[in-house]
Amino acid sequence: MRIKDIGNINARVLREDTPQDYTFQYIDISSVSSDGQISLSEPMRYDESPSRARRIVKKDDVIVSTVRTYLRAIAGIDWDAKDTIASTGFAVISPDKKKDPAYVKYLMSSDAVVDEICKESTGVSYPAISSSRLSAIQIPVVSLKEQKTISAYLDKQINSINERIWLRERELQTLIKLKQSEINSVVTRSLDSTVPMKDSGIPWIGQIPESWELKRVKDLCDFVSRGCTPDYVDDESAYMVMNQATFSKGYVDYSGVRYSSYCKKEAKINKGDLLIASTGGGVLGKVLLFTEDCEQFYADTHVTIVRSSSTPIIAKFLYYYFSTRFEMINALMAKGSTNQTELQRDELLSHFVPAPDIKEMEAICEHLDDRMTHFSSLIANINAQIDKLKLLKKALINEVITGQRPIV
Repeated sequence: MRIKDIGNINARVLREDTPQDYTFQYIDISSVSSDGQISLSEPMRYDESPSRARRIVKKDDVIVSTVRTYLRAIAGIDWDAKDTIASTGFAVISPDKKKDPAYVKYLMSSDAVVDEICKESTGVSYPAISSSRLSAIQIPVVSLKEQKTISAYLDKQINSINERIWLRERELQTLIKLKQSEINSVVTRSLDSTVPMKDSGIPWIGQIPESWELKRVKDLCDFVSRGCTPDYVDDESAYMVMNQATFSKGYVDYSGVRYSSYCKKEAKINKGDLLIASTGGGVLGKVLLFTEDCEQFYADTHVTIVRSSSTPIIAKFLYYYFSTRFEMINALMAKGSTNQTELQRDELLSHFVPAPDIKEMEAICEHLDDRMTHFSSLIANINAQIDKLKLLKKALINEVITGQRPIV
């Protein structure tokens, strides 16, 4: 069959005369993971919603991304989706009565179908497929009885795998919390839990060791600068540009690096610098200690560089301190609307930090370096297990949908 023979496609859209105060939950491309999980947004009003928020979805629909198709943003709507709207970047398939919705979900997310969708997409950096071209793609469809047998089998197996993934993710979150707790404890209360304490006088810091001082960032660092506006080129011998997406995952993602023909001297990143993502909701406040042996990295205007010329240990200490204070950075140092929030340089410079002497800073950073290596190993192991389970789930769907695995 062709995909359009499964049922209706994009049958329901919000009318132009929709009340301005109509409230709904929105699904955009970033809301759907590659394994079909949907993260719903907070309810939003029609008059405050993106122009792409127009496709009405109902229970048993299957949504298929028609933009950035390589992301495999495909999911089934298996709940009572009252007042739920999807982006026009999705094709919404409403299966007819001779099709099992769960089977359609598994079929559309299988490699056999996704590969065809990607092959029919056009565009390099932003591949997309039109609804008409998507509708014409040929897909294998079995009888309704077989559909129900297949979906029941896959539901049982996939639920079992998802339970195992959920348990691993709980372990992962516990480890991350323990890691953050240990960092926070050491950078505010010393390595010695028996030292005398004093009130810092600042509510969000609380007590600090008696021998420590409160110092502003500008007292600790002599270089705090935003990057420059790049002149992007397709030349890998040019300057390498560090933007927020390049390090927001906690490491330098070389796959996302872009190049510029020009960069200002003050935007150059040195080994040992602290980098702070400085714009946008959800990203602002992410930090990275730059440890790459590369002299060609420069920051764009959305990244703040923090450096101490006297000793790099100060930037490392500040990295650990700010790494557990994402919410605080956004609450105290950022201003602007949700997506246009900016880190305020003056607020950063005047921010007070509990500071031990340099010798104790070095001891704290050395201790945390060792502990973070331990935590990183544990976290990497759990992530590898989760990835393996997701691959198992994907392989299972592909093999059952294409008949390579018999259902017992």
